[in-house]
Amino acid sequence: MTLLLRVLLSILLCCTAWSAVATDHVRVVLDTSLSMRIALQGGGGRNDPNRLAVLATAMLFDLAHPNTTLGDSFAVIPFDQDWLAWPATDAEPQPSRRPILRAGVGNRAAFLGQLKAIPYDSPMTYFYPVLARALDDLPPPADGHRVRVIILVTDGVPEAETRERELALIRERLLPRLSAAKVQLYVLAFGNDALRYRAFFDQLLAAAGGDRPAGGLIPAQGAADLLDGMVQIFTRSFGYRADEAQPVSALPGLDLAGGVSPERAIALVMGTVRNPTARDAPAPALRLTPPTGALLNAPDGALTAAVPGGAYTLLHVLNPEPGRYGLTSDGSGAVAAVLRPTRLALRVLPARAGDETGRAMVGRPLDLRVRVAPASGGGDPGPVGLSFRLLGERLTAADGTTGHAFVGDALPPVDNVGEPGAEGRDYRIIATFPAHGADHRRPYLGYIELRAYRGEALVGELTGDQAHPVRIEPPGSVFRTSGVTVPLDFGPLSLGAQRCLPFDPAAEHYGEVALKLTTTHALPQGFTLWVRLPREEIRLAGPAVASLPGDRYELCLRVADDARTSRLTDDDRLRLQVAGTTAPEQGVGMRVSWEVQGLSLWQAFWRHWWRWIAGALVATVLATLVGGFIAAPRFPPKLALVYVARQDELQQSTAVALKNYRGTGAGWFRPARAYLHTDFKVSGRGRGALAGLVAKGRTVMVVPLAADLFYELDADDWIAVGSAGRQARAGGEAYRIGSRGPFFRLALRGAS
Repeated sequence: MTLLLRVLLSILLCCTAWSAVATDHVRVVLDTSLSMRIALQGGGGRNDPNRLAVLATAMLFDLAHPNTTLGDSFAVIPFDQDWLAWPATDAEPQPSRRPILRAGVGNRAAFLGQLKAIPYDSPMTYFYPVLARALDDLPPPADGHRVRVIILVTDGVPEAETRERELALIRERLLPRLSAAKVQLYVLAFGNDALRYRAFFDQLLAAAGGDRPAGGLIPAQGAADLLDGMVQIFTRSFGYRADEAQPVSALPGLDLAGGVSPERAIALVMGTVRNPTARDAPAPALRLTPPTGALLNAPDGALTAAVPGGAYTLLHVLNPEPGRYGLTSDGSGAVAAVLRPTRLALRVLPARAGDETGRAMVGRPLDLRVRVAPASGGGDPGPVGLSFRLLGERLTAADGTTGHAFVGDALPPVDNVGEPGAEGRDYRIIATFPAHGADHRRPYLGYIELRAYRGEALVGELTGDQAHPVRIEPPGSVFRTSGVTVPLDFGPLSLGAQRCLPFDPAAEHYGEVALKLTTTHALPQGFTLWVRLPREEIRLAGPAVASLPGDRYELCLRVADDARTSRLTDDDRLRLQVAGTTAPEQGVGMRVSWEVQGLSLWQAFWRHWWRWIAGALVATVLATLVGGFIAAPRFPPKLALVYVARQDELQQSTAVALKNYRGTGAGWFRPARAYLHTDFKVSGRGRGALAGLVAKGRTVMVVPLAADLFYELDADDWIAVGSAGRQARAGGEAYRIGSRGPFFRLALRGAS
């Protein structure tokens, strides 16, 4: 049940609050020049004969895991096949026209097939045309874009004759646009040219006046460097948290949760080939055994890709459980890593207990805490780059567009590291709001907008309608007392009585002040206290209420008809306090006295006898309803089923827990049952089923339905099951439906 709730919560978070706005946009520029596969005259070339650039592109796709239905996009832009030499006299290089390869919904196999079919056949190496096309192909910048990145996968530098001209065009025309659009540019470079021309790449990737870096150079001499390069890209630009890649042989298992309860974790195993051939390398096996009592929730299954120089296998595991997952793999020299996509929730909290978070005075610092935690649960998410900015009141223009009276600059927290804790990591911010632009005496509703980054990726935010509201009071609002308490004696009161006593807080009071009524401990049951003002009432533990100079104050007490006996003498639990502060001089205490003779137990019973009867009836009905579910026989929790077409598949296939099939659980006074259908589906619907499994007591009955049913006594010795069914035996007993199958087997998960 806990796992189910976590899955539902992650789906709700993924598909509503975040996915509706946060989208990832990736463009891969793929160098397909001849130098990638053949030697060049004068030396050089053959920088990627084993097509690791294609493998890197596939890995980028599988790690980004784009959901194009929700607005993500992923596309590959190869070099052109018909580029000619670019004369230095031409002002503009030739444009890129080769068809763009785009990822779509559910087309991974087709997408990777087209990617692997792209030949290394481009006669020239030019960066500017394809980088410009990639930038043009990205959607316009928007607040909801979490990731905007371009990765250039190449083996060298542009043609020598026009290299400097092309670099100048990139720096003059593209880098300012990249910076303004918050697009990170990476170069994943194969071969020795990445190191030999390091100065060229440093200039290519230099930040162009933007406030965030523009990616980086990742040299890749071979398949062994690819995984480290992917970790660098996805931790920096996608905000993933990653464990260091290690040889599979050195790992006792994988900690997918990593102490932060992520919504998703990626387990990846990569294998390399020492002496590649023309054939694709075998994909390394990746089998995970969840911790005891947990399930492996990986609906996409194992995703693999292979080229002659290497291969990988990865799993997207949803809601990984705490603990270590057993890892089984193969392949010489295989390495494994875990990456965790980050999705964080931000909460604004008071800096000190009792302080206000939604009210401040003009020019007075508002001290707040911002708690950053994983969206799917507690735990320290690690350091993030937190920033906040102040917004004025919301305005609506004549054309219907909305904005704010002012928009402040992005500001850092007091401490960039934050304070880690069990529920998250807390950062301290200090916000000081200005006066209203049109009338400095006028209060207004301002906002605090917050963003959290990991690397270059936006991983959490409170913006737009989610920005934290703060009511800003004009300067000059004062409520200052001497710190004394006020005695208030209600005297003897009868049941059902109400009485109000006036009191004077003796406060120095200027301007509108927000007051709250607080108590150090709860009132006796049946007693209600509040402060009455001329316009509103201040309820105990309720919202703050505005008070003006000259207001009359009354403390009111109401006694319920069924209150118990209570006597208070100079009880000092109550306090009327300025909202947002706990300073004694900004509030007044009250010493309360009263005397109430309540009902005896016998009187209370006769006054409420009908409630006792109604309660007994409700309890009986609930017991019947709940008992109907509790009494219904259930399948053993570890009971699993293998349902296949051929007998030889019974031992080769993995048993699936019966509880994973929809509709197979117990109902009200109805035992758990599972029906096997001709299309190899298992469900709780019996119509048209070939055979059925029915829980009976602590056992399971196997029942024939639309076809004869046999169980295997010995090898090839099949015994018919009567119409009344047969009690299933432990140990994986095999069954055959009809004369030729299909076949099924019951087993206990964890048993051989």
